[in-house]
Amino acid sequence: PILFKSEYISTTGAPSGVIDILIFGLYLLAVKQNDNKLYFSNTNNLTSWDSLDFISTESNYDYLVTVKTIWNELYLFGTKTIEVWFNDPTTTFSRYDGAYSDIGTLSKDSIVSIGNDFYFLGSDGMVNVFNGRNRNIISTQINSELSKYSNLSNSFAYKLYLKGRYFYCITFVTENVTWAYDITLKRWVRFGFYDTLNAEYKLFVATSSALDRDNNTVYLGDNNDTGKVFKLDKEIYQDDSNEIRCEIK
Repeated sequence: PILFKSEYISTTGAPSGVIDILIFGLYLLAVKQNDNKLYFSNTNNLTSWDSLDFISTESNYDYLVTVKTIWNELYLFGTKTIEVWFNDPTTTFSRYDGAYSDIGTLSKDSIVSIGNDFYFLGSDGMVNVFNGRNRNIISTQINSELSKYSNLSNSFAYKLYLKGRYFYCITFVTENVTWAYDITLKRWVRFGFYDTLNAEYKLFVATSSALDRDNNTVYLGDNNDTGKVFKLDKEIYQDDSNEIRCEIK
């Protein structure tokens, strides 16, 4: 077994109430709950902090919910905005002018990086893609369905590799619905699980996916906390011993 040991950083300068962290270069970054600041550790010392070492969202006061990185850029996701920053040798961190979105995210667990882009559920209630300079809505085909959902904030997403293409898969927990966006064909499809025993459709079996590139194999994590790991196989037409059904409208 692999054992993990958790420890508190005891230095007085370390932030409290942290909801997300990220190792970025020689720094440990931390996001606090209900705060517009991103805190960072001392250089090359993840346990040493100064309470005055932080950056604040500049374009609009906004609570941060998470921080992500692509290509050595920092993406500060807030509830209403997104800003892009970089490691500046002079001032530690600086914001890219013009790299900004006036739409934040309703769920930090909906944010997925695919290629050079971030896909996420926006604070506008629609699915967006953002590459640091441009943001576009991609959920036009399903917006009428999304507008009917009672709770969007507990959604989560992951990327799925299938037959040479990537899909952005987002699950709306309250609604028991999973939508998958084909990034190549720019189309949406609804994923589900048909329970043969009870003759009804239920939530899709997966909550996560992993690609084994060496063996060209895709694995899915089970959504029922059973500890099962599924392997995608185009020659098998069952979901965990239940038949797979397809409905075309």
